[in-house]
Amino acid sequence: MIELDRRDKMSIVVTASISVMIGLWIGVWSVPVEALSVPTDTNPDGNGGLHVTPAYRPVPTWLPFVTVVFPALCIFGAYQYLYQNDETQPVDGELGEEVADD
Repeated sequence: MIELDRRDKMSIVVTASISVMIGLWIGVWSVPVEALSVPTDTNPDGNGGLHVTPAYRPVPTWLPFVTVVFPALCIFGAYQYLYQNDETQPVDGELGEEVADD
């Protein structure tokens, strides 16, 4: 079986999170134009006119927020996993300093 080091695992997590976001946006963009020609909701605007809003919104309101936050959290988590929990770096008691005998 292939052994993955911490850097490989980090790159897999970051690539997967970015791929998920790209896949969500491609899914939104793949909606045909005919699906967007739907009835609209009309409400009086108070000035004698009508305020028209689409009954179907092709981009959910949460998607732009998640597009930024989800990869950022994955990158931060991968960074923490790679650099903060690295067992190869010496800790305070294991600096390897030589003690001189007097």
